[in-house]
Amino acid sequence: MSEQEIELMDYLRVIWKRRWLIVGGTLVSMIAALVVSLIQPEMYQTTLDLKIGQVWQNPIDDPNLVAAVINNEPFLDKVRQKTGLSYTAYEMKKSKTVVAKVVDKAPLLVNVVAREHSPKKAVELAETVADLIILEHQPRFEELISEYIRYEKELESQVQVMQRELQELETILKRQHTNPQVDASDLVLFQSQLEGKKGQLVNFIRELRDVKNNNTSKSRSDNTRVIFPPPIPENHVNPKSGLNMMIAAIIGLMVFLLLAFFLEYLDQVKHKER
Repeated sequence: MSEQEIELMDYLRVIWKRRWLIVGGTLVSMIAALVVSLIQPEMYQTTLDLKIGQVWQNPIDDPNLVAAVINNEPFLDKVRQKTGLSYTAYEMKKSKTVVAKVVDKAPLLVNVVAREHSPKKAVELAETVADLIILEHQPRFEELISEYIRYEKELESQVQVMQRELQELETILKRQHTNPQVDASDLVLFQSQLEGKKGQLVNFIRELRDVKNNNTSKSRSDNTRVIFPPPIPENHVNPKSGLNMMIAAIIGLMVFLLLAFFLEYLDQVKHKER
């Protein structure tokens, strides 16, 4: 047998000799992890997606800045006061009670994760975060969109004026057609001016249509809003008893294996001293 095979046999002999210590110690570690998991309060988690408002597809706020604001203590303190949480904003930040981040594939979406000891409280927490951000963005959105609404009304007024002018011109043209004293070249010139006015009116109507679309379409102009409301969580995310027991089993096995070899080493030292 080679030296490696001899060493391997020695290791296996020690493991077999101390098997009850190793197995028992590992089981005790797993039971301890289970007990700790059962003692810990359950934590439920929910999420929502908050779409940052925009005016004519221009964001009214930087999504990264919004996420940073949500994650900071001053904002968390507002959330704490609204929801009546007993712990401090610092504790909320440390325990990640509320965490926000920008969604990678949708730059205008801010994903908010809320964790609490009851499903309903987790949902309330997420909704409170969204409500505070929406309330903060509302005046900014209204201020920006009001300028475009005024522009829309100005365009409507111009279109109405041009329509009246065209009606008057068409009436005059009809009269000139029946008047034998009007020269044909004058009629052609007048008709050309009329057609030019009609072209201008068409352009104004198109611009008005585009402005209305930008002002009213939610995909182009809308205040910050919740896209996907937070679902009520059915299962808790913490404590993870199974995972904790698995980790405890691995650590316990390693520790008691080392302890078995250490005890075997001490036995050999005592044997040599005799």
